[in-house]
Amino acid sequence: MSYDLSLFKQVPGLDAVILSEHEDKCAAFTPNELKAASDAVKSALPQLEAYGDDEACFYELTDDETGLQIGLDTHSLSISIPYWHEDADAHALFDHINTAMRAINSAVAIVAFDPQLGREINPAQGLTREEATYYSRTTTHVQEIMSSSDSSGSVYPAYEAAAAPKPWWKFW
Repeated sequence: MSYDLSLFKQVPGLDAVILSEHEDKCAAFTPNELKAASDAVKSALPQLEAYGDDEACFYELTDDETGLQIGLDTHSLSISIPYWHEDADAHALFDHINTAMRAINSAVAIVAFDPQLGREINPAQGLTREEATYYSRTTTHVQEIMSSSDSSGSVYPAYEAAAAPKPWWKFW
């Protein structure tokens, strides 16, 4: 599970929500734009490890310590982080994501979409404290689910019992 952002090349008259729903309306990134975006992120966040293939027009920048992954290919760019970080660590990681989005946007005009919240993110302004708090709370919830000792494998036994269908003879 990860918190993901989708970044698209800016298309006049279309916002990130539309582009996320209609891949056929997305504009492809040129090899030069991808290389410039990759170089801009690497310059802004030198701790990221860079992998790339100029011929395949694919680049990936990662940070094993934080789990941050930035993928760049001809059709879209993506930023992903695992649900590992809480509170101050989450906010610090979101600062890195904002730095990466601004760096990419300086190399090529983009729009960004946050599918977790279903809304567009202004890449120049970046993610807000609200998104970082949402991520942090989700991380806490994911950790609760993963550490559940319920033998049925579910963390929602009361919900499942209430939602279970009643036998046909109990119609009231």
